[in-house]
Amino acid sequence: MTRFGIFFTNTPRHADAVVVMGTLTEKMKEVIKEAYDAMPEPKLVVLLGACAISGGIIGEAIPLEATVLIPGCPPNPYTILDALIKVKGGEK
Repeated sequence: MTRFGIFFTNTPRHADAVVVMGTLTEKMKEVIKEAYDAMPEPKLVVLLGACAISGGIIGEAIPLEATVLIPGCPPNPYTILDALIKVKGGEK
């Protein structure tokens, strides 16, 4: 992923996106909202897998227009990489 300019960081203050995997529970709603609010603009949330997409309360925590959906259970690694590259603007 690094060859496509995609890197991991330890803080949302230096991130362009946050990845949510699994079901977002009521107890995690405030945590994901704080992480989202700490990120600089432009920012987005990547919902990774069927549970993150349909099994949670993500719409109550962050704006849904700021999300990227990567379906699958589990998502194929190539599907994940393809979606991230498209979001970054590398390929159409």
